[in-house]
Amino acid sequence: MISVKDLKVGVRLGAAFGLVIFLLIVVSVTAIVKISSINGAVDRIVNDRYIKVRLAFDARDGVNEQIKYLRGMVIETAHPEKNVKRYGQLDSVTQQTNQAIEHIARLQTTEVGIRKIQAVKEAAQQFESAKNELLNLVRSGNQEAAADYALMKITPTQTAYLDIVKRFADSQSGQLQAEGANAVADGTTATRITVIFSSLAALLAVVLGYFLTRSIVTPLREAVKIAENVAAGDLRTAIRVNSTDETGQLMQALKTMNENLLRIVTEVRSGTELIATASGEISLGNMDLSSRTEQQASSLQETASAMEQITSTVKQNA
Repeated sequence: MISVKDLKVGVRLGAAFGLVIFLLIVVSVTAIVKISSINGAVDRIVNDRYIKVRLAFDARDGVNEQIKYLRGMVIETAHPEKNVKRYGQLDSVTQQTNQAIEHIARLQTTEVGIRKIQAVKEAAQQFESAKNELLNLVRSGNQEAAADYALMKITPTQTAYLDIVKRFADSQSGQLQAEGANAVADGTTATRITVIFSSLAALLAVVLGYFLTRSIVTPLREAVKIAENVAAGDLRTAIRVNSTDETGQLMQALKTMNENLLRIVTEVRSGTELIATASGEISLGNMDLSSRTEQQASSLQETASAMEQITSTVKQNA
């Protein structure tokens, strides 16, 4: 099994930076996704939920305004000239109320929403029919009949209309609050994930940086020390190779160099000793030769002396 320290320095650095970059990518992607979700929620709140709620309340206020004008008309049934202005005001409010309901209907995109706004429309039609009948009684000048009709028909129709509008508004308010809560939750989640993964990336970068630096610098320091020892002439340093990466290869090269230098020095020393021994032997041979030469010279001198004596003796005998 390959050990981490046996991996090439480039591979280790690439893996470390890759892991840190991966965590940063996770942070970025998460932030983008959550921000997109928040933007979608805000868009729905601003351009859909809030508008529907506002329009629903506008419709409710419009119904209450219509009731106010109808009540005034019933009271002034005997004085039709006083209701002239109210007719115009009632028509204007009715038109605004209907426009609000139609706007809500155009914003519906789900079957549930369409069914709800259809129920609102049906209640509005019932109220409109009852209102027109009441206006006919008011125009006829029959105040008592108009008052009875308002009490017996308009009030329950109005109550049903307002109730269904209120339920629709409440449902839209609930969806608006839910969208807001989801946006807040997404923002909180994005913040937490960003903080966690950013902290993890920073911590991982520090830890990996420390161990990578240590795994590279420590062998280099040992290599420098070994080179200094070799430069000083000390070849006795024991060099250990603990990895197969670039620093391990450097240590192996230094070890081989140190062993070869030691072998060369040993061979040179051995050759020098052989030369010294041979020189000693030659010196002894020279000394022996010199001694023999001296002995031969002494013998020659003795022979010459003997010859001189013989010559002298011969001369005397002659």
